[in-house]
Amino acid sequence: MDKSRKKSRTSSGGSDTARMSHEAIFTDAGSGFSLDISKLSFPVFFKDMRLRYVFVNDSFVRFYGKEPEFFIGKSDEELFTEEELSIVISIQKDILSGKSACLSYEHPELDDEDEAHWFLTTVEPIRSPEGKIIGLSGISADICEVKVAETELSLLSTAVQHLSDIIVITDTQPVIQYVNPAFVEVTGYSVEEAVGKNPSILKSGMQNEAFYKKMWDTISCGKRWKGHFLNKRKDGSVYHEAASISPVFGTDGEIMNYVAVKRDISREAELEEQLQQAHKMEAIGRLAGGVAHDFNNILTVILGYSKIILEKLDSSDVHYKQVEEIHKAGQRAANLTKQMLAFSRRQVLSYTRMNLNSVMTELKGVLDGIVGEGVELVFDLAEKVDNVLSNRVQIEQIMMNLLTNARDAVDGKGKVSVSTGNVFLNDGFKNGFFEVPPGAYVELKVEDDGCGMDENTVKCMFEPFFTTKSHSCGTGLGLSTVYGIVKQHSGCIFVDSEPGKGSVFRVLIPSLPAGAGLPEEETDSGIKMNAGGASVLLVDDDKSVLDLAESILKFTGYSVQVADSGEGALDLFIQSDSRTDLLLTDVVLGGMSGVELAAKLRKSDSKLKVLFMSGFAGEALAGIDLSNPLNGFIEKPFSMNTLNFKVSALLKRGGKK
Repeated sequence: MDKSRKKSRTSSGGSDTARMSHEAIFTDAGSGFSLDISKLSFPVFFKDMRLRYVFVNDSFVRFYGKEPEFFIGKSDEELFTEEELSIVISIQKDILSGKSACLSYEHPELDDEDEAHWFLTTVEPIRSPEGKIIGLSGISADICEVKVAETELSLLSTAVQHLSDIIVITDTQPVIQYVNPAFVEVTGYSVEEAVGKNPSILKSGMQNEAFYKKMWDTISCGKRWKGHFLNKRKDGSVYHEAASISPVFGTDGEIMNYVAVKRDISREAELEEQLQQAHKMEAIGRLAGGVAHDFNNILTVILGYSKIILEKLDSSDVHYKQVEEIHKAGQRAANLTKQMLAFSRRQVLSYTRMNLNSVMTELKGVLDGIVGEGVELVFDLAEKVDNVLSNRVQIEQIMMNLLTNARDAVDGKGKVSVSTGNVFLNDGFKNGFFEVPPGAYVELKVEDDGCGMDENTVKCMFEPFFTTKSHSCGTGLGLSTVYGIVKQHSGCIFVDSEPGKGSVFRVLIPSLPAGAGLPEEETDSGIKMNAGGASVLLVDDDKSVLDLAESILKFTGYSVQVADSGEGALDLFIQSDSRTDLLLTDVVLGGMSGVELAAKLRKSDSKLKVLFMSGFAGEALAGIDLSNPLNGFIEKPFSMNTLNFKVSALLKRGGKK
């Protein structure tokens, strides 16, 4: 600075003239300024009536890196580009013409290193003692930091405006001061409807006052709060919201505002609830299947021995009726376990090609009997529907359970409709009950005009033992059985119901592609159920079942070796001098499973026939290829006739007589 000042004093002509002009202007104007303008840290300049510089202070020349004489006596047109002057000249001419007393404008200037700086310049006229305008003065302030802050603020504002997250700013009352577009989109309230209101306009009433008190206690003492709201939109619908609310402090350390950053997580909450529901259903299914496994072993013994006794008793015997009731009770219990297994999807069933229109037509008489005389049952079957791969007994179970449910819903009077049709899902979907890929399906729909169900009932209706009926009117396994069967078919159920408006159950089963090959259904035609000297290796870790099966097979005439474990059966097979024609083994054994045992024995005899039996096979059956003619399956509990038929049919495939 000193160096530049020295140069200006020693420069000839221009500098002295500038100073004299400067002094003359202020003398004529009678300003009486005592401030040394040259020392000001702000750039200052004075111009005459032709807008030529007559004075520039040290800050001015220091910014441009030029000597004062570079500016003195020159106009802006001689020093700057037309683009830089477009606004400046116009404003300064307005000052000299008297149109404006004082004007400010922002403008960028390039320093001596060609870096742009933003200035706010204020110009006003210089007047003579008579009030005549004789020039103008200007003072500039470097506003680079302000412009940077404005840019950052603009970027921040733009970002907030485009955020998918909701931003809400309140004062300490609290009253809403600002909401961003995401708030409007999610809540349905406009900016005008929200600003000036209390955030309580979003309260759903599903969270108590203690929840809100804890939140306000947290933020009012200067801490950040994070939590989960159940809020209500303008239209009354409830949505889930994850929120973080932080206090904003002023320079005095006091809280000025609260800023809430929130996100609509309704979809995530729904998916989490559905996942929990799916896990719960899976856990209940495993439990049901596990119970069914042990129960079926017991029922096998009850049904087996009661049948043997009935075969030996004359129907006129006083004990015949009692044993017959025992057998019937066992059959009812067996049907109950089948329902449990259907829900748990652990049944092993044979599937055949079938047409649901044909099945519905054949079942019409039975279904009429289920709904009763006071209920109008209407069939609206499509003219043509695709075939499906299914099990006839399971389709009957679906219809009987849905029709029973519909009958109870209409309370003995009303209308129930059964319809079929082809549908195609362009997009798959996933909810808490089903995950369904896109494709062709056959729809089986049961609709009633009964009492309907509320939302909570719909959520629980597939759970085993859940029922809205009295304990004497139902087991709560009807719809859970339908659920399991549909799952096993890789299908899905849509349920639409409201209180007082009836219910619609839509069951979708995948269509069977045209020309798909299917295994032939096994029948007892031509099967001679006699032993013919065949040898059977029998394996089960339940002694009661083992004894019963051994009795039945020996009674029929088979040569039988028994073992209560896979390891024991393997030893018997190795040590036996005679050939084993068939292995009859439980799938689930302690230690080595029946599947593992069969694999080991076939290393010695690749043609060995294996009849697997189980009341609950679970994942163990995944390793069994039932399309292999050397394999068969019998479900527990089984009767004497069924066991003999299954053994004889499997042996016949290999030519045994």
